[in-house]
Amino acid sequence: AASTAGSVDATARPFAPEVFLSATEHTAPGALADGGATLYLTRSALDFSRSRIFVSHRADGAWSAPPPLFEAGHTDSGPSLAPDGGTLYFHSNRPTGLDGVADEWNLFAAERAGDGWSAPRALPAPVNGAKSDCCVATAPDGSLYFASDRDGSWDIWRARQEDGAWRVERLPEAVNSPHMEWPSAVDRVPDAGG
Repeated sequence: AASTAGSVDATARPFAPEVFLSATEHTAPGALADGGATLYLTRSALDFSRSRIFVSHRADGAWSAPPPLFEAGHTDSGPSLAPDGGTLYFHSNRPTGLDGVADEWNLFAAERAGDGWSAPRALPAPVNGAKSDCCVATAPDGSLYFASDRDGSWDIWRARQEDGAWRVERLPEAVNSPHMEWPSAVDRVPDAGG
């Protein structure tokens, strides 16, 4: 649909289809960085197995073919950037090396290192728990919102650092229900007054 003066063209269009559309892979949204010139995304088989995180850069109005961000051999998904862009969070089935943390789905972080990223490291307990944790979304205040089945139901939890230690809490019933919840994105965090 064409737009006219004062109106908005609301026609849905694929985003850079020459780079991101595939008949053999599923492409999931991720995180934009560098003023919208870098996109971290997840690609997986059509049955959602063997997913990996990729990175694409925009230059001269075109997006680059996205190479994988980390080595193969693990299922990595759901990239989310810290507000300062210095840490990339995601979930993975890679081993954590942590006592009391199940090697199922866990939250990992990689730190920006020059033009690349450090080797991923598992976030410590209590962020990662004895059951699966996934689908992390970062908030402007640096808090992490993620899905976890640590209480027997997939609910949204918040992790934030206080005095150098992680504090983790399940969000209240106003957010979580008897059904499954998954965070998507966090636009802002209200102050203590609501």
